[in-house]
Amino acid sequence: MKYTLLKNNEVKLVVICESLAKAQELFSHEYTVQENQGESQGDLLVDGQFQRPVLKKPIMSKLKFLAKFTNIELASFYALAKTDVMTEVLKDKISMAEFIDLNEKEISDGLDYLILKGILTTQRKEEILA
Repeated sequence: MKYTLLKNNEVKLVVICESLAKAQELFSHEYTVQENQGESQGDLLVDGQFQRPVLKKPIMSKLKFLAKFTNIELASFYALAKTDVMTEVLKDKISMAEFIDLNEKEISDGLDYLILKGILTTQRKEEILA
């Protein structure tokens, strides 16, 4: 059977052991041991329920953000901004921002627009936001 090893309300490990008693014998000196109900390593126990932690994406300088794009993607973006108002607005927002927060919906929406315009692919969006 699978058993969850908890420490400070976080799933540290999920182990396979022949019984709960054996798992407790092996691990209870360091962890709280309980039967696994589908939780995974890194999940958090909050009010008796396991939750996957929300991983925030980084906040970065404009230069670091732009470095995530290839030169061809940037050149296409800048060229399109000369003839497409929505792209120009996105370019201006990036230019005026103090920093780029990859958690912001505006960033994701802007990248979606660049996908629509053929500058990025969905895979590149995921890589840029990672």
